[in-house]
Amino acid sequence: MPLKLIKHLPSQAQRAMSLIELLMVLLVLGIVIGITAPQMIGSMRKNQLKEAATQLVTDLNEAKSSSRRYNSNVSIDFIGNGYTINQATPAKNETHHLNSNISLRVLEGGTNLSYLSPYGEAGLAGTLGWIFEVKHQQSGQSLYVKVVGVSGKVILSDSY
Repeated sequence: MPLKLIKHLPSQAQRAMSLIELLMVLLVLGIVIGITAPQMIGSMRKNQLKEAATQLVTDLNEAKSSSRRYNSNVSIDFIGNGYTINQATPAKNETHHLNSNISLRVLEGGTNLSYLSPYGEAGLAGTLGWIFEVKHQQSGQSLYVKVVGVSGKVILSDSY
């Protein structure tokens, strides 16, 4: 007698996911998001702060380099939450505004920094340097940009 092959088809209950299984998956997903979201937000804020401070450092180094390269004084004016870079040769007048979550504050040295040609020295008006605080408003974290002495060396630091 020949054997009949009978395919076993799963019943309706075996094919579908139960409501309890679906709720468990959503619960686990919610817990994972709840744990990782604050860390991701903190990381995003830290990256915004680092990006703003690095942009300031880059612009200051570029201004110093331009002063030497083009034998032209470069002036940086710090106004409100941004700064303006002015150079006569080649003509340059750029204004940079920081992200609305980031504040820029001059702690030492005044609101004007000049790199003087031909050597790109920092123009010191009775000061030993400049210190700028770049602060994230929501996290309260700060980074400090320091322009040191006549050399005008720019340093990014996490301490004042």
